[in-house]
Amino acid sequence: TSSAGLAAFGSKVWLIETMDGGSAAHVFVSDDGGKSFSNQPTKGLLGGSCTATVTSATTLWGYCIGGNAGYAVRSTDGGRVFKYLPGTTSPNASNILPVSDDEAIFQDETSTHLRVTRDGGAHFSSVLPMYGWGEVAFASRTTWLVLGNSSRMWRTTNGSRTWQPVKAPSVGGRPWRKLIAAVVTTTMMTM
Repeated sequence: TSSAGLAAFGSKVWLIETMDGGSAAHVFVSDDGGKSFSNQPTKGLLGGSCTATVTSATTLWGYCIGGNAGYAVRSTDGGRVFKYLPGTTSPNASNILPVSDDEAIFQDETSTHLRVTRDGGAHFSSVLPMYGWGEVAFASRTTWLVLGNSSRMWRTTNGSRTWQPVKAPSVGGRPWRKLIAAVVTTTMMTM
């Protein structure tokens, strides 16, 4: 079996393909918006599936899953070498959500807190108690929204240094968790 992850920054596109459920991933790079790709040797990506998100032409953040656990990685050389981010080994449903080249949120499925790094993944600190798995959306580099499965919603306007509770809207008595995250995420993508 094989799995693929796709990421882009401007006209640069990365395609990450994993095969055989745990072998090293293959990274293909395009400099012309996906018209053509070349095979780029890479290190540090192992797993049944690896995803990546790009924050600049050289910085990629990723999460690789395999078996019952996964781990977060980061590359600062355009995807040639991915380094493991300490403390991020956790169940497959976890995720790394980059905000910039140095900042990212780590959503650990087993943790009771949302964790943030401001130093490229060298250290993570707990910034917000999470009551159930939630959604995270970025309206800007500093304004973020978090919606927990318990329908509790929080907002930060200073990159997670402080948080304010927000009343999550509901329709027919049921919260619209997925709708809120989709609207804010779409807004971020058009910025």
